[in-house]
Amino acid sequence: SKGVAIINKGLPGNNVTENVMMLSLMRSAYQEYLDPCDMALEEGETHLFEYAILPYSRKEKTDFARIALEFNTPPLVFVGENRLKDEQKDISLSAKFAGISISASEIVCTAIYAEGGTTVIRAYNSTSKPVTCEITVPRDATEVAETNALLEESARLAVSAGIAGIEFKAFEVKTLKCL
Repeated sequence: SKGVAIINKGLPGNNVTENVMMLSLMRSAYQEYLDPCDMALEEGETHLFEYAILPYSRKEKTDFARIALEFNTPPLVFVGENRLKDEQKDISLSAKFAGISISASEIVCTAIYAEGGTTVIRAYNSTSKPVTCEITVPRDATEVAETNALLEESARLAVSAGIAGIEFKAFEVKTLKCL
């Protein structure tokens, strides 16, 4: 009824064997068979390991994929082609992106960007079950096109009151273009 999850950042791997959680802190440094080099051993280097231990109860809905994604990839803010420095991240972005949201926590948004005058949303279902959700889109959008990664349309969805209903299959990735 209870458990513990380990979420790591930039670490080589982890596994569970016979109810024992294991976390690899470093990869094997032996690479002399490739190229004999003292640098491969990283002697004298300082390493930083980041991980989180997350206790949970099966009574609670815990979205480990979202938590791990947030832990590993803090949002990057871009204006035009320039990445903002940490101290500049509190500036307001274009109103075109304001208000975009996804109703289901199982659906993880990986990117929102402008392409050819339209807003593109990239998201995926982080679970092994189908999920139906609502996506709040930019105010000026009247339709949402499902596209492939090259933004070639495959289907169109109606937008009503700024909301598009959408279905994701298990682990499905979708690219949505707001029209």
